Amino acid sequence: MAREKSTCVIRTTLITPRNRLRPINSETVSRTASLRWDNNMINEIRLRPRRTGGSDNARFAVIHLYDPPGEPLTVRLVVAADGEQKYTLGVGDTFPVREETWSLDRVENLESEDWVVILRKVS
Repeated sequence: MAREKSTCVIRTTLITPRNRLRPINSETVSRTASLRWDNNMINEIRLRPRRTGGSDNARFAVIHLYDPPGEPLTVRLVVAADGEQKYTLGVGDTFPVREETWSLDRVENLESEDWVVILRKVS
């Protein structure tokens, strides 16, 4: 029997210019990070500009995308789990989040201002 996959939308927070998190208001609820669930477990997180996303164990946010000509794409990511960790990642790189391992799977719509960074749980 094939596993059913569905998409769930969560309420997120916005990052202010001083890097402080604040709750979004009800008018911006439609602008959220989306998650993919597989058997009640989050295995993919889609992060958009100026928004955070979360799993059962942590919150994630993109600090900056670097895409200089002739060099590989680099994503600066902050993870809030047991404290705050910052990572500089290329596509395919992995990073720990408590007992889990996550990877930077891909970046979609890189040329637009509405890019999406996709993180995938490895284990």
